[in-house]
Amino acid sequence: VMDLARDQDFEVDEVGFDQFMEEQRQRSRAAFKISGVMETSEALKKLAAQGVSTTFTGYDRTEDQSVILALLTDEGAVNQASEGQRVEVVCEQTPFYGEAGGQVGDSGRISGMGFTLEAQDTQRTPGDLLVHVCKVLQGTVRVGEEVTLAVDKEKRKATERNHTATHILHYVLRNILGDHVKQQGSYVGPDYFRFDFSHGEALTSEQIATIEKLVTERILQNEDLSDQVTDMDTAITEGAMALFGEKYGDEVRMVSIGDYSRELCGGTHSHHTGDIGPFKIVGESSVAAGIRRIEALTGTGALEDIQNQEKTLKETAVLLRAAPQDLAGRVEKLLAQQKELEKEIERVKAQAMSRQFVPTGQDIREINGLKVLSQQVDVDSAKDLRVMLDNLKNQIKSGVIVLGAEAADGKAMLICGVTKDLTDRYHAGEIIKELSAKVGGKGGGRPDMAQGGGPHSKKIKEALESVFDMVEQ
Repeated sequence: VMDLARDQDFEVDEVGFDQFMEEQRQRSRAAFKISGVMETSEALKKLAAQGVSTTFTGYDRTEDQSVILALLTDEGAVNQASEGQRVEVVCEQTPFYGEAGGQVGDSGRISGMGFTLEAQDTQRTPGDLLVHVCKVLQGTVRVGEEVTLAVDKEKRKATERNHTATHILHYVLRNILGDHVKQQGSYVGPDYFRFDFSHGEALTSEQIATIEKLVTERILQNEDLSDQVTDMDTAITEGAMALFGEKYGDEVRMVSIGDYSRELCGGTHSHHTGDIGPFKIVGESSVAAGIRRIEALTGTGALEDIQNQEKTLKETAVLLRAAPQDLAGRVEKLLAQQKELEKEIERVKAQAMSRQFVPTGQDIREINGLKVLSQQVDVDSAKDLRVMLDNLKNQIKSGVIVLGAEAADGKAMLICGVTKDLTDRYHAGEIIKELSAKVGGKGGGRPDMAQGGGPHSKKIKEALESVFDMVEQ
């Protein structure tokens, strides 16, 4: 890469690269420390080498009994942990799902004789160990203790609703957009889910509405979900789709919904599609070239989102004194009124500026029979300067006008106007180009009107005085 950069005449900041890379390593270590996996990896490897594994029993239950095989802290394997300590717990079997395939790990409680632990997360290791990331709430827990493992049912059900919805969404997307659509990643939690898929362009609002409708129709069919453990060849023959980023062994689990969706999936799901409840897409965006992302809600999360939108709609209707169904027309009318008011403000402002500076015979010089006005004025913006120029052109009827002003940021603003009857003899753009150079800047424009300026506002007066000689010459 460095050679390629040098070939393109780019310099490579090796020191900076190394610094940022080390900072990223530190962030990665810090992220691992949340669960302690980094510090206890050697202990986990030893357990795996001893043939220790965890049996997952959570497909058909959320509570189970087991025995603690290992307790792990930042220092490694320990025999016991007491109240207030953070500890990782490995059991013979567990109903807790370990994070995998986009689905988050379960949380809940682990309890035994005289102790209770809060399981905050569950992670899966390459060695088929399910690790409960816990905090000891009460008592002292020891290796070999019998425990009751109870998953947080509400979070599990909410996660399952979202997971099942991703399978239905995948099917609907392929039907609407085409067979090129394939899952490219996902996040499935209890609060919401996101689904990444291959597609080359943004979805229209009409497509999103159609997707919501078709997914909801499938949900209302209330079809059963079934799973089957089989070999990869059989699953593929039966039409199962393998998902992006997943690694499959000799045996695979195929999750089916009715007769239309078959996917290889190790996650947990609702028993019936009707369990999903309401479905609402809340976001659609691009995450990479050719990859789109949909974010969606199901169940109570979708209901709360709909209710929040309805609340906002009603509150807005009250403020605008209109019925919710009439809001679009009411807002359109208000925007039109605002536009008219803005125009009126500009007219009043123009009149005020016209009264601010009314040129007299002393302000206007005649050079070779030509009226020339070059004056410094007090305005706030280049727009105001243009308004004043137009008013003055209307007043003098025929001539050359140059105005200068100091902007709010202290810079010089210049503008020149030449009436139409004189543009064959004088060019506003050329005049402004020369004047702008005198205040340290640039400028130019049409023969009848040009703008410019520069950083040296103290030289405005000097520049304006030179206009008369320029016209005479």
